[in-house]
Amino acid sequence: MFHVGEISRSNVAIGDGATVIVNHALSAADEARAQENFEREKLANAVAALVDKLYRQVRSPQPINESPYISLLPFDLADAQRFYGRDAAIDQLLNDLLCDERLCRLVILHGDAGIGKTSLLRAGVEPALISGQHLPLYVRVTTAPLIEQIKRSLLPTLDTMPIMKGAPLTFFVHQLAEVLPEGKHIFVLLDQFEIFFTIPEEERHVFIAALSQCLIDEPSVHWLISVRSVFYGHLQTFAQSIDQPMANSFVLAPLTREESRLAIVEPARAKGISFEEGLVDKIIVDLGGDAVDPSRLQQACQTLVGRSGPDDRQVKSVDYQHVGGVAGVLHHYLDLVLESNFLSADRFHAWQILAILAEQDEHEMESRELVAEMKEFGVDEESVRRLLIELESNRLLRQKNETWQLASDQLVERIRKWSNARAVLVQARQEVGRQLKQIRDSSLRGLLGGALGFSLAYLVCFVNQVEETSFLGLLMMYRALPGAMAGFLLIFVVDMAQAIYHDRRRWLRWLTGCLAGAGAFMTAMIFHGTLNLAVVSPLALLGFSVEGAIWGAIAGIGTQWASTSSRPYWQTLGVVSVACALGLLIGENIGHAMQRPRIQVVSGAPFPWQVLAAGALMPLLIIIAALFGRRSRYEEE
Repeated sequence: MFHVGEISRSNVAIGDGATVIVNHALSAADEARAQENFEREKLANAVAALVDKLYRQVRSPQPINESPYISLLPFDLADAQRFYGRDAAIDQLLNDLLCDERLCRLVILHGDAGIGKTSLLRAGVEPALISGQHLPLYVRVTTAPLIEQIKRSLLPTLDTMPIMKGAPLTFFVHQLAEVLPEGKHIFVLLDQFEIFFTIPEEERHVFIAALSQCLIDEPSVHWLISVRSVFYGHLQTFAQSIDQPMANSFVLAPLTREESRLAIVEPARAKGISFEEGLVDKIIVDLGGDAVDPSRLQQACQTLVGRSGPDDRQVKSVDYQHVGGVAGVLHHYLDLVLESNFLSADRFHAWQILAILAEQDEHEMESRELVAEMKEFGVDEESVRRLLIELESNRLLRQKNETWQLASDQLVERIRKWSNARAVLVQARQEVGRQLKQIRDSSLRGLLGGALGFSLAYLVCFVNQVEETSFLGLLMMYRALPGAMAGFLLIFVVDMAQAIYHDRRRWLRWLTGCLAGAGAFMTAMIFHGTLNLAVVSPLALLGFSVEGAIWGAIAGIGTQWASTSSRPYWQTLGVVSVACALGLLIGENIGHAMQRPRIQVVSGAPFPWQVLAAGALMPLLIIIAALFGRRSRYEEE
């Protein structure tokens, strides 16, 4: 068996190990081709292609201007040469994997969310295994059948290989082991294994049985399960099929003070960047001293380095103070995580979950209570639990049993700031929506009131002049059009003015009402008057305009007063009716729009009482229709 002391994680050692694996696999492919064992040939070629791909990732150069830190993302193979601070953890985990004992065939790696388990596997363990001429198969667990996931991690074209696709897991790994150099082993690395416990129980049992058989029959295949510590106890269910499944466990702890120093200083040094004396110690203390979360370390350092200009090769204490220290970094980190890692459809609900927790005394809440709270926002239980897992994966929450807690109290201020801003925005939107609904409803009622009012005004003025009374119904409908438009425009503009103008600008409501009424009624009177004349002269149009403007200006001011006054409606409407009646009577002496219709056969003009009645009816019905069914919201001002 290969020992850790013989493994080097330098690019040269990784390249040498990859070369041996690739050459041996290609030789195995040639041999299988000669035997016309085409699926074995594909398997051997797949091994060579995978190892070559992994080595190319390891040796791929970093962009010159790229930050030495990775911020939110886990380390990958390409980051192996800047993965500092975890040497002790890598060596210990490799010892657990490579020992000669039977228990070394299954290793459990566990730790808190965001502690660096994926980084340890990708940038630490995988390169070391390749340099030792072993084959790592990294599998990020999903809800798909796990046996098939393992096969597809090596064979993306598995559907074209019916034998391998349908074969038991033991057969697959046995065929794979024969492709490797003699004495070398396969290491299946199952990351994010907590997802496994969300799949149906029957599918879980299928994999556990297959794993148990592999542990017995295939000593050259080793298994590593990486899982969050909160799910660690779930692995006890494996005990029904596997003897002592948790006997060889390794917990990944936070970074020590010295490990943190390496993780901060060495990546920056490789880029020619240094830290002002004493600053590194200050950062480490603020991050936790002897127990530093590596993800927060990366975020803090990337933020600091990002503030320096391209020619500034030293990170200064003033930069650290300017971003507000660790608390300031976490403030920006929260926005960046939600923007980068959450779909737009989920982002708002993620903020809501954080806001609910931030308002609790200990910033924590049980799962069932969170589900109940979010249900009020229309979010189902499944979506809430999915968001909780995603928030934990992004180091914003931590879980203890069935309780969820904010990852840091330093997040509270930023969350509450969002919550307050959101409350103001929601209130503003609700008010705008309410006002728009009010304007829409009253304007539509004004349209109906105007149509009815103008029809009745026409009837009052001309009923005694039309010999063929059978025409009256048709004529009233025809003349309702100008009244409907006048009523709609008047109420719409008046309501808009009431919604916009307040306090010192309230006087603009009266001016707007006056102009809106004058314009709406002037248009209606021009339309009405021209229909009554065989020949329309410019002078007649001018007269119609003046008559409509006088009548409408009074109606507009009256509408504004009736809808905002604290007096009872019966008082205000009575005054408005009288004023509008007199306004039309005065206007009629100028414009003469209320003259006989062209189809009349009885001569004569309407009596003054008819004009007064018509002048009162039109605006009265408009205002009543607009105010019907609601209390004026302006009475509270």
